[in-house]
Amino acid sequence: MKVLITGTPGTGKTQVAKELGLITGWDVFHISEIAEEAQAILGWNGHEGEVDVHKLCAYLTPLLKDKENVIFEGHLGCEIPCPAELVVVLRTNPEELEKRMETRGYGKEKIDENIMAELLDYCYQLSGKNYVCEVVELDTSGRTAEESAKRIYGYITGDINALDTVDWEDYLVKKTQKP
Repeated sequence: MKVLITGTPGTGKTQVAKELGLITGWDVFHISEIAEEAQAILGWNGHEGEVDVHKLCAYLTPLLKDKENVIFEGHLGCEIPCPAELVVVLRTNPEELEKRMETRGYGKEKIDENIMAELLDYCYQLSGKNYVCEVVELDTSGRTAEESAKRIYGYITGDINALDTVDWEDYLVKKTQKP
């Protein structure tokens, strides 16, 4: 099975993929590293750059094509239709996500941008457009990477029938209400 783990920055993709790889014994590929290998990052300034998603997808697709069991992860995963049999979009409560991003040293503008993406279900919506396989959500709020990976594994094996349905509308209403 080819499993993509995607989501906005700070949702736990890298750690969850690592833990799922330990549980399953499957290889784990990091899309950000593959983007560098593919020389698909344009305008790199040491912290960020624009990614040529077409070039990245053209490089990544053959890499994954012959793999039977593999996990690949990255926030760009929702933007590139690559061979996947299951897409898991990690979601995190915006307040928790903001704290995680602050801890990582993200600037206010980048935090606000990613919080908005989380609130608008950006990765989930885009995954639904770019993939014909099943796309599911997993809320990582208050869960360790190991707990999240175990839930995904339970879903893959059929021990868990469904993951999560995520909706941050209450958070959005709370934040936009006038005092």
